[in-house]
Formats: sequence, structure tokens, C-alpha cells
Amino acid sequence: MPFPELEYGKLQILSLNIFIILFKASTLNPYHLKANLEEVEVSLRKTCDQSSLLANHILILLISILLMAKFLAGYITLAANVIAMFPILTEALPHLLIPPILAQAIDHVLLSLLETILGFFTLYYHHAATANGKVGVLVIFLTSMTIKIGAAIATLNVYSDFYQHLKYPIYISYDSKDSLFE
Repeated sequence: MPFPELEYGKLQILSLNIFIILFKASTLNPYHLKANLEEVEVSLRKTCDQSSLLANHILILLISILLMAKFLAGYITLAANVIAMFPILTEALPHLLIPPILAQAIDHVLLSLLETILGFFTLYYHHAATANGKVGVLVIFLTSMTIKIGAAIATLNVYSDFYQHLKYPIYISYDSKDSLFE
């Protein structure tokens, strides 16, 4: 029994969706979240001096909230991508592609931008002693976050293209006597 042929766009979005599902399922671990929350507090308290105690507490709180938001958004993205398998495989019900588009926009773009901002403030306030090292670490951090956000936007573009393809299909009849090029 031969396999049916898959279009390139359908194969591309199916591969992306399966990769995102497997990646999210393997990285969402509550024990890892607990360890990250403890590490944030321990690491930032070591470098804190008494003059910036309030700023340190606010930064710890914001980073902890960001970690929790990324964890919850990861579960929402995982669930939305599992739901998106139906319209990808059947090419029906395009409105089921909207939740993964929104979840990935929040999880991979918005929260990554917030992570970049908090990472910059953490680097600026807690590693102010070495100016040369701070610039190098900042450049590497910003480069990696730019690549991460760019890849997320490219993935969102694939999902939105497939949504548009399902929502507004283009039918070309090759049986007509009139040619498109005449």
C-alpha cells in the first residue's frame, strides 16, 4: 500500500509541529522549574550589596514570575500544538490553528523579549565590576536571543501561511481550454 504524497507546506508544518510537541514535552519538568527558581534566588543574593537590596528583591521577583510564565506558556503551547495536529493532517477546520499561533507568539516571542530585557538588567546591575566581560556576554546573549526570536517568527509565518491556505483555498482548474499564459 503506497504512502500518499505530502505537499511541501504540509510536510513542513507537520515536521515543525511534531518537533515543537516533542521539545516541549521533554523540557517541561516541574523539578527543573523548582531548581531554576532556587538558583535564581541563590545566585542573585550572592552578588547583592546592601545598597541595592530592594532592586535585588524586585529583580528576583520579576525573574521568578518570568520563569513561571514561561513554564505555564510551555504547557499551553504543548496543548495547542497537539490540537493543531487535526487541521494539519485533515486540512479541515482552520480555526483550530489559531490557538498554536497565539500560544507560540506569547511563549516564543513575547516572553523571549521579556527574557532579553530582564537578562540585560541582571547583567547590568549584578556584573558591573567587569566592563569588558559584560559587553562580550551581552553581545553573545543578544545574538542568541535574536536568533531565537527570529526562528520563532519564521515558525509563526509557516503556521499563518498554512492557516491562510486552509481558510482561503485557491482552486485552479487545469481542465479549462483557456490557458493562464495566453
